[in-house]
Amino acid sequence: MHHHNGNRPSALRWIRQWDVTVDGVDAVRITASGQSIWEHGQPMCTSVRQACAIAAQATYARGWDAGIVHLFGSAVSAMTHHVGSSTSVVPVGNVLFGIDAEFLLRRPVQAGGRVVPACAFFAPDAVVGCDGVRVHKGRTLMAIGEVRPAPAPDAHTLYAHVRNALLWGMRRVQAIDAHIEWVCGGMPVPGIPLGGHIHMSGVPLTPTVLRLLDNYVALPLAMVEGTTTRQRRPRFGMLGAFRRQPHGGFEYRTLPSWLCTPDTAAGVLALVHTVIAHGPELHAFPLNDEVYRHAYVVGDKRTLWPVVVRVWRVLSALPTFSAYGDVLAPLWHMIRRHVSWDEQQDIRPAWLARA
Repeated sequence: MHHHNGNRPSALRWIRQWDVTVDGVDAVRITASGQSIWEHGQPMCTSVRQACAIAAQATYARGWDAGIVHLFGSAVSAMTHHVGSSTSVVPVGNVLFGIDAEFLLRRPVQAGGRVVPACAFFAPDAVVGCDGVRVHKGRTLMAIGEVRPAPAPDAHTLYAHVRNALLWGMRRVQAIDAHIEWVCGGMPVPGIPLGGHIHMSGVPLTPTVLRLLDNYVALPLAMVEGTTTRQRRPRFGMLGAFRRQPHGGFEYRTLPSWLCTPDTAAGVLALVHTVIAHGPELHAFPLNDEVYRHAYVVGDKRTLWPVVVRVWRVLSALPTFSAYGDVLAPLWHMIRRHVSWDEQQDIRPAWLARA
């Protein structure tokens, strides 16, 4: 075996030591020993893309809007805080909200519980459509159903669009096979994570906006998650998860699929609108604390409960919250009584009862 003659650093020479500058939600520059390696806007190789993602996540987790992250290989070795250029939470135009929330169709458990691919009933880009999930040997199967109704400027209208789309979809499947069940949540079927993504345009994509959604929407919703919901984390549904959209806005990707009951759906949409309408007035960010962040990831509701009470109290003083009192009261009732959704439950009866 070849030994270096006590000259330890040469053995580490091939481990990259990069300094990644993060501003807002993006890495903007990478340097090594003062030399520029990559600048925002340039093409990315895999290692640059990974370094940018690690650095942006580390900065976000610290509760910072900007900073320099020192990477040693793929590990964060040190961080330096900066003042970000983009901390706004004030809407920048006409705000529109949209969603894409996922569900699965399956046979009843007594009949084997097998997933029925959504593409058997719905076209890929329809209002109730289907999306791919990777199955055996990298093959993609259009198994996941997705509800993507027209956007709306407020939660009441958007909820009506969601309900109408779901009822249309349910009747369509029922007309062909009345035994097929609809399930959702975070991971009702092992290996298939589901999300309830919220789209918005006219809202600035800044770390502060993502933190508002984490602390005032994802955090309360965690209290009603089912026992299998957390299984989609940490691969999916991490705090602050987002994706830019061709419509010029972005989608917030942290939430599991909240279609489990009409009350959770209406409540989530009302929380989102309330938070975006009152962003500048909200200053409590309990999830900046590692203790609560960890509790969120592992689904430790007991640890989260006191801070959920605190953020709900802050929210309930806001005018938009009062305007949505009719739909936020049932969600709070579930949260307060520690009622969790059941990911194995067919969601059709609850929705069809609201038809």
